[in-house]
Formats: sequence, structure tokens, C-alpha cells
Amino acid sequence: MRSLVLLTLCGTLCGTGGLSGCSTFFTAKSDKTPSNPVPPIIPPINPASGCHTELAYNAFISEWRVASGETIVLPLPAGWSYEFAIDWGDNDANTEAYPYYSSKSHPGRVQHTYAAAGTYVVSIYGVVEGWSFQEIPDSAMNLLAVHDLGDLGWQYLRGAFYNAKNLQTLKGGNTSQVSDMSNMFAGATLVQPDLSHWSFASATDLSGMFKDSTLATVVYDLLLQRIVATTKQHNLTLDAGNSRHSPQGALEKQKLLTLGWTIHDQGATALRMRMVGDKLD
Repeated sequence: MRSLVLLTLCGTLCGTGGLSGCSTFFTAKSDKTPSNPVPPIIPPINPASGCHTELAYNAFISEWRVASGETIVLPLPAGWSYEFAIDWGDNDANTEAYPYYSSKSHPGRVQHTYAAAGTYVVSIYGVVEGWSFQEIPDSAMNLLAVHDLGDLGWQYLRGAFYNAKNLQTLKGGNTSQVSDMSNMFAGATLVQPDLSHWSFASATDLSGMFKDSTLATVVYDLLLQRIVATTKQHNLTLDAGNSRHSPQGALEKQKLLTLGWTIHDQGATALRMRMVGDKLD
């Protein structure tokens, strides 16, 4: 179950890179995704409290494996909005206050060094419009799982998990505003993402999305179903790698072909027949 997290960001300290002294709190509110998309910018500061308007989001929760002294770098491509607080998951003194980052106060790379080797859960709260290991590949191999892609105002996921070869799980996420999903999972050959709540309403580029990957038939069927259910775009290209669809998936695929789509896959799953006596079953 995904928890909806309430975040208060204090505007008076936006330029300091920290939330020390602010009344920052994170409280579970609901397990339902907000009906309205996350606004692309942080709301105005409340003059009475000195803090931004309270924002209810699903957090982006991911799991990373690191060696002792290793640094992970968040793949935040240039040109997008970032206003977020982060818990790096290691109980470090510097993370207990949930350090606050923005594209203005931290124009460089957002990164963190872990003192001890291990597996850490990283939680991000706020606005993150873009994510791309294709553009910033430093820590792609460290990512093991995305427990919730979150509702952070995503708009750009081109090469988001490019060559994340150890990524196996990806769930959740509000993708209704994402336009570019090209090469999103290219080279991430282990992942079988849960796409059951995904929207492709704004998607204009799905080329190379699952290049070199093999989705389970049920996952590929669901991908086709969600695309058909959430977009009426014409003449796009979908790359499903080595995936195969079921006969039901073929019906969804045909709807996209009718809209002029080009779809790269390995076709339908092979029919399996076995002999019962001298009859086919």
C-alpha cells in the first residue's frame, strides 16, 4: 500500500540547503493517489508561517546497494524543476533533518556518500520533474528497486532507468504528465515493472522504451492495455524489445496499429499443445 505523505517546505531556508529549525513533518494521510497532478512549481510562501503551502504527494521510494565509502548520484537532468527533501536512509546526522534541495540552491549534482556498505532505502518528497540515468549514469548499477515511483510531478523520463542492470522491481508512479519515455528501461533487462496504474496521456516518445528487454507476457499485455486506455496519440513508435503478447494483447496491439503506431516486439506467444492419447489437447 502506498502512503500519501504530507510535506511542509520552509521557504525562508530555501537557499541554505537545509531544513534545520523548520517545522518540517511527514505524515501518512491516505493510500490514494491525488486526483489532481502535482503542480510543476512550489506554491507561494505563507507569510504567517514562512513556509510553503502544504503539499500532499506520494513519495518516491527506492532501494540502493553501496560499498563502504561509496557515493550515489541522483540522475537529475538539467532543464527541469527540482524542489525536494530527501531521506538517504542511513540515519546520518546530516539526513535526520531531511535536507532540502532545489535547482536554485543546489545547481550542481545531488549526491550522498555512505560510510558503511549495505542496502539503503532512499525517500524523496516534493517536486522532481526529470530522472535520467542515460544522461547521468554514475549510479545506475546501484539501484535495486523502486518501491514507489511516486507522484512528484514527473514530466521527463527519457532513459530514466537506462542500463540499471540490477533493477528488478518498479511499482507505482503518476506518469500522466510525462512526455518522453524513450529508452526508459533500455538495458534494464531484469525489471518487470508494475504498470497497472500508469497513464500515457501525455506520452509522445516511447521509442527504445524496453530495448533489449524481455517483458513477461502478462506485463507486456498490461503495457499495451494501459497505452490504449490512456492515449489517442497517432503514429508513435513503441519498442518492447524481445517481449511477446498473448492473443488478448494482440487485440490491444491492433488498436494501436490502427492509429498508425509502429511496434517492435517478437509477436504472439507460441501456442502450446500436448498429445492426449492420439488427440491434441
